[in-house]
Amino acid sequence: MELVYTEKRIVKPSAFGPPEKGCFGVDDDQQSTTWDKCREQFAARFNEASRGLFFCHDTNEGNRIASFLVKTEQVIGIADRRKSYSTFAETDRANILWIGPSSFWMESEIKRQLLTIVLRQGMNYNPDKDNYEDALWMPDGVGNSYAAKTKLAVTRFLYGFTDYVPPDASSAWGNFNNKVGWVTIFENKSEEIVRARLIAPEGEPRQPCVIGVGKLWG
Repeated sequence: MELVYTEKRIVKPSAFGPPEKGCFGVDDDQQSTTWDKCREQFAARFNEASRGLFFCHDTNEGNRIASFLVKTEQVIGIADRRKSYSTFAETDRANILWIGPSSFWMESEIKRQLLTIVLRQGMNYNPDKDNYEDALWMPDGVGNSYAAKTKLAVTRFLYGFTDYVPPDASSAWGNFNNKVGWVTIFENKSEEIVRARLIAPEGEPRQPCVIGVGKLWG
């Protein structure tokens, strides 16, 4: 797998001190970087217009996260949708990676929510061993099990069913008073509900498969 690294980035100081492992920061024009430990707080500031994000990890292990993210994009098949893979940059701090997410992730908030889960799971990944599935389902680098708790939805998403349908079709994902994240939507949900909430993008018909009828990938 070939990773694309761009020019080295400088991380602006934070008024609240350095970030902890697993924290996210928006790459913006503010004078300082605001770090979020909570994924959903970060999601409230990270939007389709953001040019990139910073992610804090163990020292000198940014390549794990970058490799895992691009591997995930390959599994989903974003290149078949004429989307470029995410890009990366080292920073002036050995424990912070800059990510320029693929336009695929920037298309909706639900995708950006999952992106934060994927980045944290990437801390488990060993590119040499290519332990992708183990890295995906074990607790992430800060001890959360968000991927495993929503395994049905993550699995269906990886099969390419990446468009989210809210329970009320008249409501837009980004327009509620109470923010609801990926885990709240999909944790402990039945296969039937997951199939209804995640569908194939328009214009990408799926070939019927007898084995897959009524299943996550069908």
